[in-house]
Amino acid sequence: MKKYIDRLVLILPLTLIVIVFICVIVYKNFNYQTVKKQVYAILHDSANEQSTTLKVTLEGQYSILETFANSLASQEDYDIDDVIRRMGAIQDASSFIYVGVANVNGNLYSSDGRMINVRDRDYFQQALIGQRAIEKLPIERLDLKPRFVIAVPIQKDDKILGAVIGSYEEKEVNKLLVPEVFNKTGYSFLCKQNGDIIIGANNPVSLLNGQNVLDFLKMSKLEDISYEDFEKHLKNNDNGIINYEYKGQIRYAVYQPIGLNDWYIFNVIPMEVVKNLTKENTINFLIMMTVVLGCSIGIFIFILYREKITAEKFETQRVDIMLSQIKPHFLYNTLSTIRTQINSCPEVASNLIYDFSKYLRNNIDVLSNDELISFSKELETIKIYCEMEKIRFGNRVNVIFDISEADFLVPPLSIQPFIENAIKHGVSQKLEGGTVWIGSSEHENKYIIVIKDDGVGFDINVNKKKKSVGMTNSLYRISKMTKGKININSTIGI
Repeated sequence: MKKYIDRLVLILPLTLIVIVFICVIVYKNFNYQTVKKQVYAILHDSANEQSTTLKVTLEGQYSILETFANSLASQEDYDIDDVIRRMGAIQDASSFIYVGVANVNGNLYSSDGRMINVRDRDYFQQALIGQRAIEKLPIERLDLKPRFVIAVPIQKDDKILGAVIGSYEEKEVNKLLVPEVFNKTGYSFLCKQNGDIIIGANNPVSLLNGQNVLDFLKMSKLEDISYEDFEKHLKNNDNGIINYEYKGQIRYAVYQPIGLNDWYIFNVIPMEVVKNLTKENTINFLIMMTVVLGCSIGIFIFILYREKITAEKFETQRVDIMLSQIKPHFLYNTLSTIRTQINSCPEVASNLIYDFSKYLRNNIDVLSNDELISFSKELETIKIYCEMEKIRFGNRVNVIFDISEADFLVPPLSIQPFIENAIKHGVSQKLEGGTVWIGSSEHENKYIIVIKDDGVGFDINVNKKKKSVGMTNSLYRISKMTKGKININSTIGI
């Protein structure tokens, strides 16, 4: 028996080594292809995020200009000095280098006092037919300062009166061309459907502005796709993957249309990323096999530890998800209020835009993290929201503040959903409207916030399972982040 054990002690380690060695060889054969697929999938996801960010950013720029254009269209006539002043205010509150207004003849007055004619520009011609437009201006026109220009029509009924134009530096787009993956070792560039590169990342190994990706790839050695198929993809607005050589180095790239003009985005990484991931996966696999076959107890302990870390991380991520869901809530309602006021009362809409931009500047740090903030800071957001709603509903909504204590901490944007619920589902449902009371106080080292209204009320038992996303998220975050409690009481008709 002892001899058997001695033999087993000798044979088992050798057997384990042989098994691990064979597994590593087999794994290594397909690991490279697996890593490539994973890399391409991550690059595609990153390209989708960049495209979405670019379009959302551009949509915000368009909205600013369109609000101004609608305000101009609603006026019978306007003083040019007042228009220049308003353009300057828009410029100060945005990333535009300058803002301009052009008449149908192309004569443009800019916020910096210049007068130029843009009649021959493509973006202006598109605006004259009632379309939004974006264009990168040639460098020779801009004293070697590359810029992008967007334009929207000034339209009253079916008549085009001119265009509002905004210009911003190329670096504002460049910020979006750094994929937030693989430790930012990759880069991105935009090109047209014909292959002309519009803008490239600030990367010494990236293709340069003014080059043509089709011309370049025609002379390169390609993998994963032929040049003919790649060319067809661009013509047909298809996405795909490509492996090519540039400056003596292999590159892996994905490409896809961004849904803007005929532009494509390319996300590119060097071959070293794939090699390092392959090597890392192989080492991890070797370690995994050694641990699995030789240290089952260690694995069990490791799994328990990892599950604990994962659970803690999941809890943190859940709070992050809740916060990300609540962020757009106030923004959407504010923009809806502004949109409502544009045609009926342009001056009010203009003031709302100014207040809203001030709100964004003051609160952008709060929206980017889930740290607790002072109730006084939250109260500023609440007051802005209430003012917006009072403009929206007129005399039907009255808000009374009774704040005795504001020096304590709350989760950001956690109180507003309850006030929104009181207005939206309470007082606004009554024909004559009503009043919302907002109060705070301190009692026995505890802080109490009271929100009440004299709206239509509701049946608590019926509505327990029908809470809004905003209220549900607020309930969760107040409970988890402050250990607070929330009591909701209501009576139908009261």
